[in-house]
Amino acid sequence: MYFSTSCLQRITHKRLKKLLLVMKLTTLLILIGFLQVNAAVYGQRININASNISIETLFKQIEKQSGYSFFYKANTLKNLPKIDVEIDNATIDEVLEKCFKNKPLDYLIVDKSIVVKRKEIPAMVVLQDNVIISGKVVDETGHPLPGVSVRLKNAPNVWITNQQGQFTGLLINPGDNAVLQISYVGYITQEIPVKNFKQGITITMKPDIGQLDEIQVIGYGQTTKRFNTGDQTTITAKQIENYPVSNVLSVLQGTVPGMVISQSTGQAGSTYSVLIRGQNGLITNTDPLYVVDGVPYNGGAFSSQKSNVLGSANRAYDALSLINPLDIESVNVLKDADATAIYGSRGANGVILITTKKGKSGDTRVDVNVFSGFSEVPKLTPLLNTPQYLELRREGKKNDNLPIGPGDYDINGTWDTTRYTNYPKLFLGDQGHTTNAQVSISGGAPNISYRVSGNFRRQSNVQQLIGGREQVSSLSFNLNSSSSNKRFNMTFSGGYTNSDNNIPTADLSGSAFSMAPNSPALYKPDGSLNFENNTFSNPLLGSKLIARTALTNLTSSMQASYLIIKGLTLQTTVGYNKQGNNEFLATTLASFTPALIAAGAKGSANYTYANKSYWSIEPQVNYNRTDGKGQLGVTIGGSLQKQMSDATQLIANGYTNDLLINNLASGTSVVPNGPGYNALTYKYAAYFGRANYNWDNKYILNISGRYDGSSRFGQDRQFHTFYAAGGAWLFSSEQFIKRAAPFISFGKLKASYGETGNDQIGDYLYLQNFTTVTAANAYQGVPGINPSNLANPYLTWETTRKTNFGAEIQFLNGRIGIDGNYFINKTINILSSVPLSSTTGFTAINQNLNARVQNKGFDITLNTVNVRSNSFTWTTTFIFSRQRNALLSFPNANTAIQQQLNQSVNTIFVNRYAGVNPQTGVYQFYDRNGAIVAAPAANGSDQVKLLNTNPDYFGSVTNTFTYKDFSLNFLFRGIKQLGQSPFGQIVQATYPGFANYNVPVQLLDRWRKPGDVATYERATSSFSAALLAKLSVNRNLDAFYSDASYIRLQNASLGYQFPVELTTKMHLRSLKVYMLGENLATISKYKFSDPEIQNYQRLSPLRTITFGIQASL
Repeated sequence: MYFSTSCLQRITHKRLKKLLLVMKLTTLLILIGFLQVNAAVYGQRININASNISIETLFKQIEKQSGYSFFYKANTLKNLPKIDVEIDNATIDEVLEKCFKNKPLDYLIVDKSIVVKRKEIPAMVVLQDNVIISGKVVDETGHPLPGVSVRLKNAPNVWITNQQGQFTGLLINPGDNAVLQISYVGYITQEIPVKNFKQGITITMKPDIGQLDEIQVIGYGQTTKRFNTGDQTTITAKQIENYPVSNVLSVLQGTVPGMVISQSTGQAGSTYSVLIRGQNGLITNTDPLYVVDGVPYNGGAFSSQKSNVLGSANRAYDALSLINPLDIESVNVLKDADATAIYGSRGANGVILITTKKGKSGDTRVDVNVFSGFSEVPKLTPLLNTPQYLELRREGKKNDNLPIGPGDYDINGTWDTTRYTNYPKLFLGDQGHTTNAQVSISGGAPNISYRVSGNFRRQSNVQQLIGGREQVSSLSFNLNSSSSNKRFNMTFSGGYTNSDNNIPTADLSGSAFSMAPNSPALYKPDGSLNFENNTFSNPLLGSKLIARTALTNLTSSMQASYLIIKGLTLQTTVGYNKQGNNEFLATTLASFTPALIAAGAKGSANYTYANKSYWSIEPQVNYNRTDGKGQLGVTIGGSLQKQMSDATQLIANGYTNDLLINNLASGTSVVPNGPGYNALTYKYAAYFGRANYNWDNKYILNISGRYDGSSRFGQDRQFHTFYAAGGAWLFSSEQFIKRAAPFISFGKLKASYGETGNDQIGDYLYLQNFTTVTAANAYQGVPGINPSNLANPYLTWETTRKTNFGAEIQFLNGRIGIDGNYFINKTINILSSVPLSSTTGFTAINQNLNARVQNKGFDITLNTVNVRSNSFTWTTTFIFSRQRNALLSFPNANTAIQQQLNQSVNTIFVNRYAGVNPQTGVYQFYDRNGAIVAAPAANGSDQVKLLNTNPDYFGSVTNTFTYKDFSLNFLFRGIKQLGQSPFGQIVQATYPGFANYNVPVQLLDRWRKPGDVATYERATSSFSAALLAKLSVNRNLDAFYSDASYIRLQNASLGYQFPVELTTKMHLRSLKVYMLGENLATISKYKFSDPEIQNYQRLSPLRTITFGIQASL
């Protein structure tokens, strides 16, 4: 759309108002034209050569050549003389200026419409709510920018600058909150409130080169992506809000190069495993360090007694699920030594910095976000139906030469042999439901701001037959204040979360995939559980167990700073976090079979109270100075940290009535703390420092160091120094690069080297530890204590040396960006548990191994702006990572370990599978020489094949589309890996034909008669001693592994932002509706269970569909 300003200069503001009111109907027609945009109007040229023609004829010729339309009243052209026209290659402005010269006419161009009026039209007043805007847009050098889009945000009104970069427009009743949005390909979009807009303003556009100057949080400071010498990935609040999930780690899946995140199970609150740049050690903790608002946070799993009572599911809870993702401003993942060394021994496995949202000065703002959805198991492994199952069972009896006995209820007629129940569908085919509501209030004055947020989430169990739900409530707040002279600043942030979970301990996944398809009905006609005359173990007994878990999470931090003199700031950060776990588990009488009750079984109750608290004090001094082209930044500080954990467990037995089971005193006996329930203290102290020098915004040097002390090591071994150095060259700022390669918008080369550490082992392992001996195991009836470990006073730091080379290049004003890193990590003094001979009285000892483990690999991120126009944008982010892990040396290790040198630490030796013997129908194997044998050697000498279970490579593709007020975002992530094969899962879960266990349909391909070539051996009905011995050897088999690679549509979101004129009428700042899908589809050759979980008897990650609405007041 193109607006001429030449004749407007001759029309006074007052006369224009009068003109528009008279032509009210005409104006409405003009507004329709606002919905269309033409960015190339300024280039239109017109040719007319005619004599003695009327003005009306002139208009028609202009319309034919230009596509413009003229609007005027019938009497506007009345009594005007005919004219001669001779115009060659002129713009529309030039044509009208020449033709209207000395004529009583004025004109106004609006989009593709031209309004023509008589100059002598009487003046009238336009509505006061209408606003005229005009201005000029230039680039960073001051040159005009034609074709720039100027629009009313969230509205169809759009104007395009002409060749001189000028624009003029009319806003009809824009409202108090109206915002002008100025955008152009390759430049940063600017927003100006209409109420602050100045007529004739000159707007300078700045090149958009990938958000290079956005703030990035680093260890004990801030920088920008442009000047960051380390390898760091930032996830913003906008990205997080695209996926309203319960755990921020779900958002990070596939969005961070070099980081693998996998979910343990589909249960609510389940844990995630996080691995950044591979496994550095052997068996030590690989979790990264989590820091929330500058305070270390225990981001691991809450241990739970639920996993020890019943069921196969992983019932630990992830501590990060207690931090509301909608309260997070940014997540920064630090990877290399330059980024992590300032955290010393805590940074070997990477660091994840979480920054929560802060209050902003201004009018009070209320934000509401409500979403609701459902979850379901995306894939159920098909099992044998009743005829197939009965055939299998009878084959097993026949093959074993055994008769059908009285205990074979499924095939001897006790159970209905015509009955069929699809138990996977019955147990796991329901939907779980999620509801989440969040309200936040923020605002403030120039010297104080605040934000308060409350959130409630309820998620029900997808296994509706046993019921249960997780309910999470959270409250967070932030207060920022400063003195009038801005020298003193203070930020206080905190949050409290309570999670109430009553999902039973029973997980029906195992029963769903193992119960005989002709098992009796679950309920009797009267609604009570059915046990079919004590022939049937009803899996719903687990739903009668009482399981209540209450988790609490308190986070708090206070940061105060004072500017002593220019450039010198004193700062202190104080933090306190506390996590609590209060569990009550009860085995009720209702959870016993009638036979057990008849035998005198009694109820029991388990009370567990566990707390972990953490405080830290970290003072620091920051000094910044600019001297000419040089900028120096220095940070020096210290850290004192203390972690305290304690746990208490009480077990009450002997309950004879379920009504009394909540009363501890009603039990006949109470057993106090068992082994492992005690109080632990972990102390940590450090000095740290960093120096950063930037010369001419081209050459950057960053040096950091930390002197750490840990209570987990003995005297004289508690302290160690860690360090790093990194440098960067912004070569795109060099004049010779600008001349030789002007298409390079930004370019940076960087490198770093440093040493980080690891003390993530148990507490007090350098000392002799003892456990209590209960009265039941007391010596001569006297309780005492037993040593539980062998002391090792020589334990010391595990050390990782990290090298990183990186490059960042952007082309065409940021339309294409590439970020690549190559890294090598080498770990020495590896902390591990080493087996001991039983003659020592202990099974193992913790010590530092004289071994070296190496991780090396590369990450590539490609960002492209594929399309960017006034109404449509399309961007793509492609991530690819490849890592290689190897055990480089291990002096004096045994022969088996020596054979694994230069192989991954997760490489395993396996027996080789030779298939099913066509004559006997049993499995056969290869020995170390390649000969087929009935069973591999029990001592493992036939295990000569190596398999690497580490991922080969992984990555993701994210596409984001916007069309006017619509947005669409979807993320595919994939991984190339070796996993547990269907064959391995089936064989290790059960044996075909045994007892009352159903099996997947893959068992149809089994041996039945001599000569059959089959995948699975013949059916059997019992575990003989010979079979058990054979299975103990066969558990380590190459056939138990297969390609488990997959590509998954991890997330997809669709949103619509309502136009501002509509939200203004509703008295809202903004309004958005959206739909989200998680785990929507999986492409894989792994046609069995979920390729991520690789266990068909465990609840896989759920497919979730969510609908939500966001509103701001």
